[in-house]
Amino acid sequence: MTSKNFKYVISIAILLIVFLAYQDTVGFAMFQLSGGWAGDAYQKMEPKYMEQFWVFALSLIMLVGLLYYLFRRDLSETAAIFFVYYTLLFAGLEDVIYYILMGLPLDARMPWLDDNFFMGPLSRLLGFEGVTNISILISLTVGILVAYYGVVWLAKQEW
Repeated sequence: MTSKNFKYVISIAILLIVFLAYQDTVGFAMFQLSGGWAGDAYQKMEPKYMEQFWVFALSLIMLVGLLYYLFRRDLSETAAIFFVYYTLLFAGLEDVIYYILMGLPLDARMPWLDDNFFMGPLSRLLGFEGVTNISILISLTVGILVAYYGVVWLAKQEW
């Protein structure tokens, strides 16, 4: 993988996550029209909404990864797109971008993220009760480092 392709791979993964965050803002607007997070509609629809979100998130990377591979025929670059996408997604990038797009500060406490297998345990390991505005930024920093070094390693592979 060349340094130019390295930038493309990271850009593709991050742009997909920005798109997911945008979709989340649309979901927020939709639920605001029907009573907000505390409203009856959200309470009834939340499990299906989250199922739809994750099916969409997984389908999106599968489709983009497959198309990338079909056009580039480079398995290490394709693997890097998957790796960066999943690492940054579960490290909290989508959540941070969501708040930025909404023009809101990060909530002091984000209990809905406590069950995230990356952010939740890391937050508790750092001594927080659960995911907080500080722990999500630490999680994202760790995720960025893991993604970066993972891509560096994948760039050396000759698949």
